[in-house]
Amino acid sequence: MIRMTRLPEEVARVRAPLKPYFSYRHYWVFCWLWVAPWVCFGKAPGHGLARDTPTHVAAWHLRRLLAAGRWQWTLVLEWLVSEALAALPPPKDGVLYLVVDRTLKGKRGKQNPLAKKGRLKEYAPYTLGLPVVIGIAQWEVYRIPLGFRLVKPKESQDYQSENALVRERLGEVILPAWGKQVVVVADAAYPSRANRQAIQARGWFFVIAFPRTGKLANDQHLREVVTPLPLPR
Repeated sequence: MIRMTRLPEEVARVRAPLKPYFSYRHYWVFCWLWVAPWVCFGKAPGHGLARDTPTHVAAWHLRRLLAAGRWQWTLVLEWLVSEALAALPPPKDGVLYLVVDRTLKGKRGKQNPLAKKGRLKEYAPYTLGLPVVIGIAQWEVYRIPLGFRLVKPKESQDYQSENALVRERLGEVILPAWGKQVVVVADAAYPSRANRQAIQARGWFFVIAFPRTGKLANDQHLREVVTPLPLPR
């Protein structure tokens, strides 16, 4: 593979609005970090990406950028998401689905203070990792990650529950111009009353799996009103 020596002019032009968010040479390293995965044919860790970037952009430059806490990555992510939503063709019905889910970023080291031991499902094996709540915009064949929130351990001073993080994430969603109708899709971990009220307050709809033990406003169990569907085999 031929090592690239010049940043594509289109990349530098399109990413120009992000330059004030960075300091020193971080902006140019960010541009190369954006270009390198396009031409990397193997695994893409820092050393793998550095083989396709110029010699003055080494692997430690990429690691330093990703670990730097001074640049406003949330604003950069919001800009990238808004540009992606505006560039892709909208659906004909104008319906945008916001998928809320939980995932686990596996970690091999046990020294991370935010790592937690747990499992995603009842019968899944226990793993050590970083639990993350993610939000995804979905329509037709497109799925755009909107952002994520890290679920910190309960003993942390700034601990927030998963449901609180979901409401915070939904409150920061920037809808595209064509988003006439929004439907929030989530599993049985997020059907709390506060979540439903936050969704309805914005005029959105929701499709959420409710547990059998859930209750209505009059303290009536759902299993007494709705017959649960059999599990697929």
